[in-house]
Amino acid sequence: MQSYAVLYEPSGRVLIARKFDLGYFFFEHGVGRVKTAGQVLNGAGKTALPGGKIDPGESIAAAAHREFREETGVDIATAVPTVQVAQHSFGAYGAGYFRVGAAEFDTLAMRIATVTLPAGEQAAAAIRNRTINNYAGIHARFPAAPPSNELQYSFTWDVTDPMDWQQIQQLQHDRDTNWYHAVLVHLRVNLIGVPVY
Repeated sequence: MQSYAVLYEPSGRVLIARKFDLGYFFFEHGVGRVKTAGQVLNGAGKTALPGGKIDPGESIAAAAHREFREETGVDIATAVPTVQVAQHSFGAYGAGYFRVGAAEFDTLAMRIATVTLPAGEQAAAAIRNRTINNYAGIHARFPAAPPSNELQYSFTWDVTDPMDWQQIQQLQHDRDTNWYHAVLVHLRVNLIGVPVY
């Protein structure tokens, strides 16, 4: 079962990302590994929410929190003093919803967009150029890089904004992104309280 992380603020803004085509370093089950030739990612080059497999004994929310940290380099629990957490199962996958204040959302979104993901991209370039050849070298040279390099860049959508909602609606037509659509519909209807027309 997969779990996806939704960082959002009360008015409906949510952190979204775009996946790389290839990933060059990964952190799984406490072990970091480097793929010098790159590894094709699920949903390569498409819109995504941070997420991945739920480990044995993990709740949906705990897995979403861990995956968010691994893919963005930000630990929501330590970065924000107060986080409201909800989770929802959609059957074959689930989502952890992390509600933070608007100011905290802006701070986290900016850090991810301008610090951690760019550091991850620099580390991936160093791996491709063979100036880094082991996992320990990544964070020695690029300490802000996330533990895994799957997300190319991040941006925000507002689930209450008609223009953004049109883009969210398009996710349902792609088998690599249709679950993100369901996750964001749940956010809009059940957590933000705005009906879908």
